[in-house]
Amino acid sequence: VSVVSTSDGTDMLGFSRTMRPARLASAVAALAVLLCADPAAAFSPSLSVGLRVLRRAPCLSTPPKRLQVFHARDAAVRWPAMVAVQERQEQITTQDDLPVFQTVYPAQQRIIAIGDVHGDASALAGCLRLARLIDGNGDWRGGVTHLVQLGDVTDRGDGERECIDLLSKLRGQAEAVGGKVHVLLGNHEIMNADLDFRYVTPNAWKGWEFAQLEEAQQPAEQAAEEGKEGLGAVQSLGDALIELGWPSFTKDRVDYFRPGGRGSKDEISKMAVVLQIGDSVFVHGGLKLEHVRYGIERMNRETAAWLIGAPEFRVYDKPEVLESTESPMWLRSYSVPSPKDSSLVELDTVLRTLGAKRMVVGHTPQLRGINAAVTEEGREVWRCDTGMSAGMMSGPQEVLEILGDGRVRVITPESVQLDVDRTAETLGEPSVDLCDIKGLCTPANGPELRHAKDAQHHHLHPTLANGTTGEAAKQQPKQAKKAVTLNPKPTGATRAAVEAASGAGSGAASSQVVTSRGQGFGKAKARREVRA
Repeated sequence: VSVVSTSDGTDMLGFSRTMRPARLASAVAALAVLLCADPAAAFSPSLSVGLRVLRRAPCLSTPPKRLQVFHARDAAVRWPAMVAVQERQEQITTQDDLPVFQTVYPAQQRIIAIGDVHGDASALAGCLRLARLIDGNGDWRGGVTHLVQLGDVTDRGDGERECIDLLSKLRGQAEAVGGKVHVLLGNHEIMNADLDFRYVTPNAWKGWEFAQLEEAQQPAEQAAEEGKEGLGAVQSLGDALIELGWPSFTKDRVDYFRPGGRGSKDEISKMAVVLQIGDSVFVHGGLKLEHVRYGIERMNRETAAWLIGAPEFRVYDKPEVLESTESPMWLRSYSVPSPKDSSLVELDTVLRTLGAKRMVVGHTPQLRGINAAVTEEGREVWRCDTGMSAGMMSGPQEVLEILGDGRVRVITPESVQLDVDRTAETLGEPSVDLCDIKGLCTPANGPELRHAKDAQHHHLHPTLANGTTGEAAKQQPKQAKKAVTLNPKPTGATRAAVEAASGAGSGAASSQVVTSRGQGFGKAKARREVRA
């Protein structure tokens, strides 16, 4: 335990500097006796004499921001060193306090994986029908099938809420008959939780209402408690938006996605960072060995606690593992047209460590539809982002099917193709990396966004609040409004660039570009097809 000196000639433990060694020895002995006699009393936060919290004091294996150091500052009584863990109702002290999140499932008879949807409800429904998971009314007919949607349901399209609500409905219907619907967290879900709304389309600000329950109607005691936690001077979401210079139409979406918001509690927190079903691992961007060492279940539980937020998990911050540009949501090294040898070696190591044969990812749009890269040891990474959304490039509607007997197939509107028809060796070298086309792939290290940073340290984003009152946003309200309504998305010109680039190849690797939904996008000429 480090000792911090104060201006009155004593340290934080109440010792005179000149008497520190002797007093420290006495304090340690006294604490040892107290531990032996009554351990509960030694670690009780209810000590009656001037106990005061020194926040964020790390000690040994106790994570930072969990340990609270109490010390006496009474003029008459100087207590010896006392270290205690504050036992507030909402505070997390161990992994056991995190929400339960099943991360590993046994092998299943049938698994269907669907790539990035990006607010295109029509494309999502098309893939579900293609996989025979829904009927004409949009209800579950997939039996015991496990559906895995690989993340990025949000941004770039107007139908985000429709997509989320459909997947939520199917989750309940599937569980009733022994199936499962899993939705993963993509980088765009995390961006929305961070109040980064650059990729929200103009019409997608609507439709996030929750029975018109205003924060201004909160009980007075809850507002007072938030004030104690340093969440800013304002007491309602509407006031916070005004103070930050945000347009009023952003309120419902902010309230849905912010950690502790209604949508984050009910829906977004149920989305996994990573899942393993049998010998298949599912993640939006990809897993590195450092992520596996961190713990895949730990990532899910910590992220869920952050998204659920107050009051259940008031002090649980965004996991640092999600901050990296090579986090499980942002990693692209396995999804480039020709992964580096070092990346494939790491992929082998990751899958071997997890006892898996394949990794299934989205995130990076693929010119050749769903396809696989194969390692030297025969393990695979299946890249499933076909760019199907109209907000991307209106790519093909395709789904990946993994059967209990080990077969892996790609289901298209025309056929069911075996895994060997979708490997790099069969498809040939792609003519272009789609992420080279400006605006198509979201950059991981985007510009510093003043409006998002101000909001994250304000009442809008309580788990990151540090008492900032939004003065910076007050000084530049017009700039904040302009930034928050910035909606870069692929235009017709961008899609034309995709078509032109995809037609640049020659020979067996040449691509046939068809932009109508449900048709092939970047097909190779030679494929062995098994008719559905």
